[in-house]
Amino acid sequence: MKTDVERYKTLLQRHQKLIWWLCFNQSPTNSMRCEDLVQETCITLWEHFDTLPADASSWEETLWVEQRTRDTLRSQRRRHRRQPQLVNPPDGLEHLAAHDDAAEARERVQELLSSLPEEDRRLMQMRNEGYNAREIGQALGIEPNAVYQRAFRILARLKKNETKQTKKG
Repeated sequence: MKTDVERYKTLLQRHQKLIWWLCFNQSPTNSMRCEDLVQETCITLWEHFDTLPADASSWEETLWVEQRTRDTLRSQRRRHRRQPQLVNPPDGLEHLAAHDDAAEARERVQELLSSLPEEDRRLMQMRNEGYNAREIGQALGIEPNAVYQRAFRILARLKKNETKQTKKG
């Protein structure tokens, strides 16, 4: 009698064309690689392998594989849609660098950043140091999507404040 691992390997060999075809034709976006979807499908098939009856007919097995693959693809599409999307924030403070005096611009940026609450200042410093949204979110105890949203709002607020002060001066 075959072990579960042997049965699983046989299942994958028998249905690899179907899995690849479904992943290739139904990949959620062009940026997602087919290999990643196939790998994710294989993991899902293994996780649900105990739901496939040992005495399943060839037709039942094929139907089971197709359904699990489609479920995995659907789940991946949903997960991809829920992931934070990179949103181009408004022009940050780069326009300050256009000043003739670079030292004055740096001083102005420091002044604007120092006007921020501690957590916002920390977020912007980490962002400028090259940390990604996941790392910043872990450090601040917030979700990566919230990092993008906060950075966007902080930059918009700083730009607005800088514009007001420029008009006054």
